[in-house]
Amino acid sequence: MIEGLYEPGGDMVRDGVSKSQFQECLEFEFTALKRACEDLEEGYNPGITFIVAQKRHSTRFFPQGNDKTQKGNCVPGTVVDKDACHPHNYDFFLISQNGFIGTSRPTHYHVLVTENKHLKPDDIQSVTNNLCYTFGRCTSAISMAAPAADAHNVPTRYRKLVDT
Repeated sequence: MIEGLYEPGGDMVRDGVSKSQFQECLEFEFTALKRACEDLEEGYNPGITFIVAQKRHSTRFFPQGNDKTQKGNCVPGTVVDKDACHPHNYDFFLISQNGFIGTSRPTHYHVLVTENKHLKPDDIQSVTNNLCYTFGRCTSAISMAAPAADAHNVPTRYRKLVDT
């Protein structure tokens, strides 16, 4: 991260939310997160960045010119934040991993709230891409930010714990 520009706070990447559930997600989860911070310490109000990641869409990108992988996909780390995105909301597509078979499917990130005013869109996109390299179960990038991918494993582990 860029030294001095990042205030300590909470960055949250959430998966499994459809566009029709964005407002409900903000009303319940975001406010619960703010309440939990206040419960930790009175007056504790960190700048929270709340991001929703979506994989279930049909958008694909095809690189033009020489800026492509051997398989013809976009290079890992490619961000699309213009033209294919919503004209008013803050969203972006990120291709974080090298596609080995077929066409790479980007992850569509929607930044619902960003309270940290020092984080520019490029910083959020860079941090999100870097989080794709921090998944503990593999040594290369995964298709979405590791906190959201880890959240998929928690219910499975819990189920195994309860069933034994």
